[in-house]
Parts: sequence; structure tokens; C-alpha cells
Amino acid sequence: MDMTSEFLGQRVWDDDERLGDQFVTLKISEIFKVDMFQPKKNYSVPRFHTAKGVFTVVLTLDACKQIFMPLGFKSLDSNILVNIDHIEYVKVDRWGSTAFFEGGVTANVINRKLYLVEHLIKKD
Repeated sequence: MDMTSEFLGQRVWDDDERLGDQFVTLKISEIFKVDMFQPKKNYSVPRFHTAKGVFTVVLTLDACKQIFMPLGFKSLDSNILVNIDHIEYVKVDRWGSTAFFEGGVTANVINRKLYLVEHLIKKD
């Protein structure tokens, strides 16, 4: 990692101000200062101050859905977001459906979302 490395930031809105994109990529070299803030009681996260505004890291699945679903990611279960292009195959059995990725990573597929990956179902 070096000063040109990038990460995804989520804007920390001021109460009165809603200017700029909610999600941006930031280079480490753009950070003026890092401090901590509490979005919720007993929960502190890093906050990054830059010329573009103040940001934190993306912390919720809902935020990830806002970012990644317009880019083609799909929700195959209530708590899972996947890039279908990386699914090697899907296995369906009496216990449910599972998507398999490279390296042994798996994801559950609920029945009502099976149509999104039916072209990847492995026939035994």
C-alpha cells in the first residue's frame, strides 16, 4: 500500500449541508486528518477529513447495495450481495441452493432469487 492507494468513502453529512456525492473513492494522499466519531451510542468509527469533505468507511449492507447494485451486483439472500460474474456454479439440493465462487467462497441463494442464477446451476 502507498499514498496512491484508494478506498471507498461514505460522506458524513453536516446537518444543513447535502452537497456532493454520497460515496466517493479517496486516495490516501488526499486525507488531511483522521479522527473518530460516534454515529451511534457506544460505536466509534474513523472519520477522514479531505478537501472533498468529511468521510467514513462504508459500514452497512444498505450502503453497499446503494453502491454496488447499480454496477450489477445482486442480492441473492437478505444479507448477501454478490457479483454474479464471479460465480462458478450453483448447486441446488433439498436443503437449499448455494452459489460457489473461486477459492471455496459460497453464498446462499433463496428460492425466489434462483432465477437470477439459473444459467449457472450445475447439473449432476
